[in-house]
Amino acid sequence: EAGVVVYRLPYFPFIESLAYGSGIPTNLKKKVNLLELPFFVFFMTFWTTCLSFKYQVIHAQWSMSGFFSLLFCWLHRKPVVVTYRGSDLNTKGVLKFVSKIVSKKANSNLCVSSSQSELLKPQASVLCPNLIDTTRFYKLKPEEKASLKKQYGYNENNKVLVYVGYLIP
Repeated sequence: EAGVVVYRLPYFPFIESLAYGSGIPTNLKKKVNLLELPFFVFFMTFWTTCLSFKYQVIHAQWSMSGFFSLLFCWLHRKPVVVTYRGSDLNTKGVLKFVSKIVSKKANSNLCVSSSQSELLKPQASVLCPNLIDTTRFYKLKPEEKASLKKQYGYNENNKVLVYVGYLIP
């Protein structure tokens, strides 16, 4: 909304496939994406540190982003909030270990499901599921549906799915 700035930080010109699609943990299984990893780590740390001086809070959308934000929190002295979406907690090895460390050091942990909150214990977390504003988006009356389907060229019997977000193939 108003006043919120989102940065998509560049890290590997013309390719940048590591942080998109199925997500970083899944993409790291493809050896070709390992080439991007050092650049991603360097630029994630660089951009996060540079931009942190300009804002009041750093909101990391993954435990590894939180890790890079926390590396230099002594420098920028800003609170770090981490949102866990699943791939970083429903795993084994280094990523899960890093997630646990980040959850202890972050100022706040947000989870999109209660099962993720359970995986973070004993660290406190706030359940913050992906929600829909039901005052703006609500069930249409049958005549409203029919009118919209006609307006956009759909057959009245067609099912229409609307999704706002990032579809992962």
